[in-house]
Amino acid sequence: MGFTIDLLGEAVITETEAESYLQSYFELITQLSNQAQKWSTIPEIDTADGEDLAKVQVSVKLTAFYSQFDPIDPEGSKVKVCDRIRTLLDTPRKNVQRYTLIWNNMPIRTLPYLSYKNY
Repeated sequence: MGFTIDLLGEAVITETEAESYLQSYFELITQLSNQAQKWSTIPEIDTADGEDLAKVQVSVKLTAFYSQFDPIDPEGSKVKVCDRIRTLLDTPRKNVQRYTLIWNNMPIRTLPYLSYKNY
């Protein structure tokens, strides 16, 4: 992995703000994909054991995708977050091959596992 990148800010308080973060991730992925196509391969950092590594990794903060995380309604929170993650991960991308899901400060510790498991 050459590097990972994410967007600043992780807790949102409105659904409008959460949608804005999702759109910002789309823009980030598009711009990185376009730029990464122009990068030359440096074997010392772009390959391991004869395999190409992801030149770009995007870290996605789950708390940026839903403003109403609720420990009393983990299923409802999971559904909303999974919908947004699915939308993001299903977007065609060229050289962004890896995502890291981050749940810093998230009140529901099992939600990331449930989200990933159900994707």
